[in-house]
Amino acid sequence: MADIRRNVRAIGQRISGLQAGETYTFVLKRPKPAPDLTNARRCVKLTSAYIDVVRSITDELDHAHQRAMIGDSSGAKTAFQKAKSLFDGIGIAVSNAHGHAEDAKGDSADSPSETKDAYESAAKAAELSIKHADWVAKGLDEVFRAVAAFIDEVSIREHG
Repeated sequence: MADIRRNVRAIGQRISGLQAGETYTFVLKRPKPAPDLTNARRCVKLTSAYIDVVRSITDELDHAHQRAMIGDSSGAKTAFQKAKSLFDGIGIAVSNAHGHAEDAKGDSADSPSETKDAYESAAKAAELSIKHADWVAKGLDEVFRAVAAFIDEVSIREHG
């Protein structure tokens, strides 16, 4: 009978495939380290919150557009200013998200080989969430310009 070696990572681990009459040696190995993906999670959380605020901004801009469509330039300007103040308040969140994304890249570079894939995937997710937030911000700038121009045009028509 051959001595069969089995690696065990934790006490209480279930082992299947044992046969009666065989001799087994169980070797307790260090458990795999669990990756700490806190920086990537924080980055994604901040950019997700950014997207939620952008939804509120687009609702306000839509309201401003609707007010302008019916000829209420003062109501449109009020809604536009509310959207602008919401937009000004979220710039810090994206800046903080950039910091967490850089920290996630650093975690990926310094990670042990067993958890390298998890750290690299988390760093990519953080980077992609930043790119998505930047892409949304660029589109939002275009929307702000278009709505502001439309409100100005309506205001000129009212007073002109």
